[in-house]
Amino acid sequence: MNQKQNKNITKKITIISICTFLVCSLGWFCYKKNLERVEQNKIEEKQLILSVVKNSLDEYFHHGGEKPQLVRVNGRDYQLEYSTNNDLENHVKKLISRYRSAHIAVVVLDNETGNILLSMGHSRNSDEFGPVLPFTSTHPAASLFKIITAADLLENTPVTEDSRFKFHGRGTTLYKNQLKVTNSRWARYQSLEKAFAFSNNVVFGKAAINQSTAESLMRTAFNFGFNRDLMEEVNLSRSIVEMPENQYNFAELASGFNRDTRISPIHGAAIAATVANHGEFVTPRFLKKIIDLETGEVVWSGHKLRNESISVESATALKQMMELTVSQGTARGSFRRFDRKIRKLVTVGGKTGTITGGIPEGKRDWFTSFAVPNDTAAGKGISVCVMIVNDNKWYVKSAYMAKEIIEYYYKKILRIENAFLKDSSSQVRLKSEGRS
Repeated sequence: MNQKQNKNITKKITIISICTFLVCSLGWFCYKKNLERVEQNKIEEKQLILSVVKNSLDEYFHHGGEKPQLVRVNGRDYQLEYSTNNDLENHVKKLISRYRSAHIAVVVLDNETGNILLSMGHSRNSDEFGPVLPFTSTHPAASLFKIITAADLLENTPVTEDSRFKFHGRGTTLYKNQLKVTNSRWARYQSLEKAFAFSNNVVFGKAAINQSTAESLMRTAFNFGFNRDLMEEVNLSRSIVEMPENQYNFAELASGFNRDTRISPIHGAAIAATVANHGEFVTPRFLKKIIDLETGEVVWSGHKLRNESISVESATALKQMMELTVSQGTARGSFRRFDRKIRKLVTVGGKTGTITGGIPEGKRDWFTSFAVPNDTAAGKGISVCVMIVNDNKWYVKSAYMAKEIIEYYYKKILRIENAFLKDSSSQVRLKSEGRS
């Protein structure tokens, strides 16, 4: 074989190698593009399914009735699995029927997962149970916003829970002259934790004006879920907080002494859960999963979105302040007869709030709280938010209703006396989440 033939063969081999490389590269490119297309189709399909589910839940929230169990998308049926606990729902229905308040909303949240174990509303006139009230943000937050202000002061200023503030007049009012520096002989001092426990508007107004800024408080409110979407599967209306126009408005905002800051009971429970979770905000979840009935595949299970609202140190101090509200402060009377066994095994903290205004009309009585087992084997516990709207007559306090729910949950659902058995703790938690 001469030199010329060798060159021709080498040239052919080179051409064949190049062609093979190009074909393989094109094949790999097409394969990769096809995978991307399949993945994109799956994402779009999930988005479509979630959109249909949202519309179905919107219909349920607006018109009531039974929760939708199935949705049909492109000829396929999908099953909806909720996070709610049936035993808890039945018990709370009995409590609501017993006390007959004009309007009431109750939310129970699992602190660890964000699962909504209960979300129930009731109006006496229609005598119907429904989901509307817990998921609407037409309710003034009142003194619940002191949780946000306390978090801002503890996190972003030199203030501690032991810091003392001078004030005069009644702590339940908030006049402009109460915010001024005074040398009145009638002036008193109160620590931040006592002002929180007894809901002192003046101390919180003065602390915010003198130690913090409106911008700082707004950032903290955002970190706790205000002015943003909270849930993926539900079109939950946003809780609203507005930038104050002047110093007095700032004091009103910080103390919760206004009707412009609005919140939903779902969000109220999530705020308490954030404190219980050492400052970590966990997204509330109404749905646990969406299942394709034909294949059994879980097509959606939600994202457990978590973000740090405040540091562990600040959350610990805030948690102690909420505990003081229950043991010595405005919720003390409601928890005076708290079950002794449960009291030894569970730490409870909360915040009360009262204000007139909002939709539906009436005087709102708020209580948001956490109830955390002292033994970590029993999980991170629950948060309970109760909002009662009264007209001419008060039938029950929200804090007392929350106390009843906490007792029932730990005695009948979690069965706290079994939580110390390590081999049964996981089964106990599964039952509390409605999975047994």
